[in-house]
Amino acid sequence: YHAITKRQKKTFSKFLYYCMFYGNTQPTILCEGKTDNVYLKSTINILATHYPKLATAKTKSSAYKLLIHFIEYSRRSKFLMGLDGGKGSAEFFVKKFNIHNEFYNAPPPQNPVIIVLDNDSGFSNFQSILKKINSATIYPTVFKKDEYRKADFIHVMHNPYIVLTPLSPKGKQTDIEYLFDDATRLTQHNGKCFNTADKRDDETDLSKEAFADHIIKTQKGSINFDGLKPLLDRIVAAITHYDSIK
Repeated sequence: YHAITKRQKKTFSKFLYYCMFYGNTQPTILCEGKTDNVYLKSTINILATHYPKLATAKTKSSAYKLLIHFIEYSRRSKFLMGLDGGKGSAEFFVKKFNIHNEFYNAPPPQNPVIIVLDNDSGFSNFQSILKKINSATIYPTVFKKDEYRKADFIHVMHNPYIVLTPLSPKGKQTDIEYLFDDATRLTQHNGKCFNTADKRDDETDLSKEAFADHIIKTQKGSINFDGLKPLLDRIVAAITHYDSIK
């Protein structure tokens, strides 16, 4: 990538940005990393009949079809757009959104960009960014303006939205892995499991990457994805909201 000139990089970056976030022909999903993409794609694949806005279920006469577009993190996405996964990428995207948008003299975006984030300690920095954005609105609106963690979704501005993993029944912070049941988290691969939330040890348990690839993706046909339904419901709610205001 470094063989191209700065001007070429700038032009190509603007083109990619337009395709993914402004002229996107489907709702765009921006997750924190590759594992989150695997979790959500696998969940939607299995629950497609329940979520017609997210996918068309496989039938005898037609193939399964995803109706949303996931941003895939790569060397190219990092080099050209500064997107390499993590909350840092999402924060950068939101901070620079208006600057990028001013470049395009085109009709308003027809589809939302939905940033899916863990509702954990890492979201704290993002809260301070949102507080400085006057247009950022929490839904449902019964919550106070800064009660971001309780929101079904946050309409940041224009077409970007934020969807957080739901808090636990006791109001505790969560990450996307929290939404899987213990039976799934205890499923073994090469003698290791991801482990339950209270016993998980990053040093000795299955890594997130191995859990995503060898358990969730490979064994999705036998996994209970019901715990992720509230997260998918929030994504659908954000899409529906944008459809009503665009």
